[in-house]
Amino acid sequence: MVDVPALEWLARQPGPRFWVSDGKVTGIDDQPSDAVSERADEICRQAHIVRVETLERAARAIGSPGV
Repeated sequence: MVDVPALEWLARQPGPRFWVSDGKVTGIDDQPSDAVSERADEICRQAHIVRVETLERAARAIGSPGV
């Protein structure tokens, strides 16, 4: 249940914004939730948050030499 609050926090930070995640968003009791997934997607779209699956991909996305 941390994904949405964490993304809301990230959305308030200066960009660029990257979310290192497998993209599997869960809600109460760590259960999948369409509503929570849709909210996470909405936050990412509005705040221009880019989801990447690994720190290495995040580093490449910002043009940093390997992590």
